[in-house]
Amino acid sequence: MDRELTKLEQRKENSGRYLWTFLFLLVLAVGIFFLRKIIRPGIHADDVVVATLMRGSIENTVTASGYTEAASEIQINASIASQISETYLRPGDKVSVGESIMRLDQALIQLQVEGLEDELALRRNNVGKSAVEHEKRVSELQYDNDILALNIKSMRAGFEDLKRLEEVGGATEEEVQKAALDLDVKVLEKKKLENDLLFSKKIFDRDQENLQLEYSIKQKDLTKLRRQLNQSLVRSQTDGIVTWINANIGEQVQEGSPLVRIADLSHFQIRGQIADRHADRIHVGQPVRIEINDHRSSGVITSVLPEVTNNTIEFVVEFEEQPSLELRPNMNVEIQLITSTKDNALLLNNGPAYKGSKQMDVFVVDGEYAVKKRVMVGLVNSEFIEVLDERLREGDEVVISDMSQFDKASKVKFLK
Repeated sequence: MDRELTKLEQRKENSGRYLWTFLFLLVLAVGIFFLRKIIRPGIHADDVVVATLMRGSIENTVTASGYTEAASEIQINASIASQISETYLRPGDKVSVGESIMRLDQALIQLQVEGLEDELALRRNNVGKSAVEHEKRVSELQYDNDILALNIKSMRAGFEDLKRLEEVGGATEEEVQKAALDLDVKVLEKKKLENDLLFSKKIFDRDQENLQLEYSIKQKDLTKLRRQLNQSLVRSQTDGIVTWINANIGEQVQEGSPLVRIADLSHFQIRGQIADRHADRIHVGQPVRIEINDHRSSGVITSVLPEVTNNTIEFVVEFEEQPSLELRPNMNVEIQLITSTKDNALLLNNGPAYKGSKQMDVFVVDGEYAVKKRVMVGLVNSEFIEVLDERLREGDEVVISDMSQFDKASKVKFLK
């Protein structure tokens, strides 16, 4: 029969169990400590990218986005009120000078041309008719004047005869006075006729000038209509690319309505957008770096739009030199706005190790290890990071790959 353990015996048994547990944990902790001393975290050298610290100039930049657009765009408007009959091109099509783009209905303008041609023919006839009528009137007045001259000559002879008869008693004084009065009347009538003849010529000259002026005005209207008739076939005025066209066949368009827009492909610019929080860091004349399909160019901001749309600010960039690659409208570009520059800075290639903060942990190559050091960051752009730390020197090698898996390690061994 089993004997019950006394309290003293139970206490001894528990103390022994606690002691063995403590010794086990102590041995385990010491083993882990020495194991960490022996086995350090490691990485294969081929799995990381190492860059060498160097001295140079750095530009502090702010990244923006944008797209290409033609620096100039020509809009062709309707020269007449008409309907769209045909279109020959679509947006995105290239076009050459003189190439047909669309055709407007010519029926209405053709009727106007024919009507004006008839009116001009009538006015031309009126000019000729007026000249003939004037010539007839002048001729009649001249004949009347010649007849009056003969009558006056005859009356003057009769008047002289009466004066001689009066002297010999063959005529009375009243008859002589009447003959003198009749002669004066005829002389005045002749002067009036000569005056009518003179003013008739002047009036005719003025009438002819008015008729010629009216004819000239209508002739110009006809020339304009004929030009508009020719322009009903809309042709390109420049080499370029169609960016928009009114392709609504049958739509009635008024004179001056836009029909097509053509971008000049010989000169491009960039329209950029940047968050409005950078409003104080963008200005006209600011230099920029532009990247289009791995091609890099330089430019300058020529204008900044004053309004803010959807928390973004728009600006326009002119290329310093037009890129050698073929550009088209609406190509996406990356823009680096240069806000400041610094010479003789300690530079490190920008890579995945940089997370965007003013401090970063870098792993500096030291023999077969990469030793972690926390450094301050100065100017930053897409290519380089300025390192502000006196412990690092030009020529030091630094891992620029993502090393976040070794956040807890003070150094990492390069494995063979």
